Amino acid sequence: GAWQRAQYENAIAVLMGMAPADFNLPATTSIPQ
Repeated sequence: GAWQRAQYENAIAVLMGMAPADFNLPATTSIPQ
């Protein structure tokens, strides 16, 4: 759901040192895994 997506984005944003408001999942497609 939307809540889980928001939590997922927030968790990644924190790990990457970015503000959740500046982070969007589509951006991860350009990040090498």
